[in-house]
Formats: sequence, structure tokens, C-alpha cells
Amino acid sequence: MFSSLLESKRKLVESFEHLILKHKNHIEIIKSIGYMLYLQNTTHIHHSQETLSDQSTTITNNNNNNTITDNNKLNDPTSLLTNLSSLYVTSSSSFIFLEELFLTEKISTIIHLIGWYQNYLNDKYKLNKNNEIQNDNRFKYFYKIGNFIKLFECCILLIEIILKKKFTNNNNKFLKNNYFKILFIIEFILFSFKIIAIFKSNTNIPIFLNQLPSDEETLQHPMSMFLPQSMLPKINPFERERDYLNLNLNNLNNNKEEELKEITFKNQKVGKKSGKAIPSFDELESISSSFKGNQNNKINNNEQFIILLSEYKKEMKYSKGRILLYLFEIIYSLKPMIYIYLLSKYGMKDWKPFLISLFIEILTLYLMKLTLKIIEKEQELNKYPNAVGKTVHDEMKRRFSNLTFYFYKSPLFDKVMDKILKNILLPILKRIPLLGGWIGGYIEYMLMIQEFYFYSNPIV
Repeated sequence: MFSSLLESKRKLVESFEHLILKHKNHIEIIKSIGYMLYLQNTTHIHHSQETLSDQSTTITNNNNNNTITDNNKLNDPTSLLTNLSSLYVTSSSSFIFLEELFLTEKISTIIHLIGWYQNYLNDKYKLNKNNEIQNDNRFKYFYKIGNFIKLFECCILLIEIILKKKFTNNNNKFLKNNYFKILFIIEFILFSFKIIAIFKSNTNIPIFLNQLPSDEETLQHPMSMFLPQSMLPKINPFERERDYLNLNLNNLNNNKEEELKEITFKNQKVGKKSGKAIPSFDELESISSSFKGNQNNKINNNEQFIILLSEYKKEMKYSKGRILLYLFEIIYSLKPMIYIYLLSKYGMKDWKPFLISLFIEILTLYLMKLTLKIIEKEQELNKYPNAVGKTVHDEMKRRFSNLTFYFYKSPLFDKVMDKILKNILLPILKRIPLLGGWIGGYIEYMLMIQEFYFYSNPIV
């Protein structure tokens, strides 16, 4: 009976999953409507926040005027009521903002979770068709742990908002005092998962990869702009990589045979017959032309774009480049925890956490780039393809592009970006009907949500 219940549950889950995959287009429409509601709510939050701040300013100004005009009015019940209402509006404005922010981010979280689940199902049913990434020892741990981290990323900002809402509403001293400790624990858990993936993966390049190659890659075509995606020629990058490595292996074996022939030819005594026929002029010309052709092929074949990720070799286990890359990757992964510790010590508005974090990130990325070149040379000396892989280059580009998030962090954001957005961009957008209101509302919402750690510090 228990087994039949499990079987019926499995069938129910499978039918639900197939239903989601079947109605992919309808779900995309629902997600688009959700994004529109999200933008509408961001605009509403901004207007309600403005109203509350105006009320607070008006009440405070009236109270100050009454105090200056007549000090005896402070003992009057009406003036005391005015003071209390001023305090209530000031304290409740932050809570109302957090409450509305919670409802808005809940919409965003649901949309992202639906997107994550769709991608998970696509990969799950690809697995039945021999999915390359999930079966490749170089990528499978990055895929599994990366999937968990992406799921965590969908919810993390909402979790932070809930924490702030709780200690603001209930005056929870424990949450307020341990806020940065909670953030530190979250970052430590993510750090541990990333390090596990790096040590378990079967590669010479110990870097945590967030962006993995797909099973199907669209080839560049002169008519790419005018043709639909379904009509464009596609290739499996894993198959292309295998073909290229097999070709290199054959070339290496041929070179070894030629070297052996040269050694035997040199060892022969003078005057002894070698048994080799002297090639004619036409044969020499064809040999030279084929040699030139092979050289051109070597130049045109860019290994960095064909090889996806350098495979692990025993000879490279304790190489200088590999050990250095392990060290720099660990420092790079520890950087968020160092940043949180500095924030708890100096505060979010201080320049020290900002500058130290930026320095660590730029320095480690620069050293990683140099170390990758060392590994390429080491692989070349060991007669392996010297490419570290296309996926590693894509990951390094992504990490360098993530430096732009520093523009959204305090205190640089407060000094530069806040003024640019408020004084230049928003006045222009407000003149555009409908679309300008939505985009302008989202920018204003972004200005308010900027104080949250996980908004300007992505975990992926």
C-alpha cells in the first residue's frame, strides 16, 4: 500500500511537471504580468513614502513653530498630542515602508522562483537524453551547487526584508544586535558550498563557475539577424571539443612517429642504404603546401573558444599555477565575509569597508588573470592544449563586470549615483507618459531599497 502511494505521488508530480513544460508560453505571459505589477507597486511605495515623509515634516514644523511662539503651550494637551503624532508618523513611516516593500518583493520572489523551477525541469528532462553538463565530471558539481545557490538567490533579499521588518516592528533586540552575524553565517554557508564544488570538480582550473556551457550553441551566420532561432545552424560544443581534442591527439601521435623516424635516420651509418625512395619535385611541393595548410589551421583554430574547460591531469596536481589559483579563489570567496565584518565594525556609510572590499576584489581578479597565464604555459610544457577554457574566460568577464555593483554601494552611491539619478535621470523620465512613470518609479524604489545588503551584493 505504501509503495502504491509513492507511485501515485510520483505520477502526480510528473504530470504536474509535464503540464508546466507544456504551457511554457502561458507561464511567460503570467510572469510578464507579474513584472508589471512589480513596477506598479514600486511606484506606489515611492508615493506612499513621500506622503508619510511630508506628513512628518509638516507636523514637526508646526510643532517647532508652536514651541518658538509660546513655550507655555508645551504643557497644553493639544501640543502634547501633536508631539506624540509627530513621533508616531516618524517611527511608523519606516515600518509601513518595510511592509509595502515586503509585499512588492514577494511578487518578485515568486516570479524568480517560477523561472528557476522552469529551468530546473528543463535540465531534469534533458538528463534522460544524456545531458552533457550533468554527466561531465568537470561541470556536474558546479551545476548541482550552482542550482542551489540560484534558488537561494531568489529568496535572500526577501529574507533580509523580513528580518528588518521583525526587529523594526517588534523592537527585537536579538535580531537587531545579531543582524550582521546572520548575514555573515549566510555568506559562510555559500562560501563552504563553493569550495566543496571547486575541490570536487575534475579540472586543472580551481575556479567556481556560475555560467556553464549549454548543450546547444547557435553558430554565427550572416543572416542571424533576419532568421528565427529555430532556423539557425546549431552545434553541440561538447562534441566540437571532443573532435578537436581527438584531432590534437592524432597530431601528437603523428609527431611522435616522425620524431622516431628522424632518430633512426640520424643513427644510420654513412654509406648504408636507408631503403627510402627520394621524393620527386611534385611530391615535395604537395608536402610543403599541406604543411602550410596545417599551420594556417593551427592559427585559425582558437583553443580558448573550442575547449570548454581544461581537464584535470595528474602531472598538474601540485603545479605552481594551480596552487596559486586555489589560494586566490579562496581569498576571493572570503571577501563577502570580510566586508560584512567591516560593516558591523564601521557601519554602512563608512569608506573603510567599501575601499578594502574593492581593493581585495580588484587585486584577486588581477592575480587570477596572471595565474591563468602561468597555468596555460604549464599545460603547454606538459604537451596538453594550453587553453584554460571558454567557460573560465566567460566567468572572469562576469566577475570583472560585477565590479559595477560598487556604484550601488554606500557611501559612493550616496555621494555620486544618488545625485545623478535624482537630479538628472528622474526629471527626464517623468516627462515620458506611462513608460517613464514605471521606469522612474522603479529607479526611485531602487534608491530606497539600496540600504539592504543583498540588493547591492549579489551572491551569484
